[in-house]
Amino acid sequence: SSGVLLPEDYVEQNKQYAVVAIIAVAPDCSEHVRNKFFHNQAGVQAAIVERSMIESAEYKGKTYKFILENYILGFIQNV
Repeated sequence: SSGVLLPEDYVEQNKQYAVVAIIAVAPDCSEHVRNKFFHNQAGVQAAIVERSMIESAEYKGKTYKFILENYILGFIQNV
């Protein structure tokens, strides 16, 4: 049997992009993003983002994830 040898500290890299749920939009986001989130009758519920641009912050033992609007590559409707 043949195989590939990897270093012991090898970590498989995550995919470059992620589909994320949109749960809130900051009031100072662009009109385009606010309209997609609040007024789209098709129900935009998710976005495609570059995984490396997702920021994390912990508050009271819970981790919250954020992304700046200019790192949103696209919106997904009816997820």
